[in-house]
Amino acid sequence: MPATQTPNETNAINAELTIRRARVADERPLLRLAGRDSSSRPRGEVLVAELNGELVAARSLTNGQAIADPFRPTAAIAELVAARATALVGAGAPVPRRHGALVAEPV
Repeated sequence: MPATQTPNETNAINAELTIRRARVADERPLLRLAGRDSSSRPRGEVLVAELNGELVAARSLTNGQAIADPFRPTAAIAELVAARATALVGAGAPVPRRHGALVAEPV
C-alpha cells in the first residue's frame, strides 16, 4: 500500500461492485437490507448492488423505490443503481422479464 493511501482508500480501490437483477436467492438479503433501511422491500422487478458479495442497495424497476444500507457509504452506489435502472427502463419502455428473476407482486 503506498504511503499516501489510507486503508479505507485501498479497500475502496479493491472493492468489487456488481449491479444486477435480483434473483430468488436474494429474497432474504433484500428483506434484511430493507429492515436496515427502515423501509419495505422494493416491489416488482428489482436491481440490486452487491459490494464484495454483500447486498448494499436495491431499486425497483417497477416504481423506483430504493433502499440502501444506512450503515455504509452507499450514496454513490445508489446513484449508479438509479442510473442503470433508468437505462433499463428507458422512456416508458417495458421491462423485460428474465427466467429466474425475482419479481415480488404488490401486497
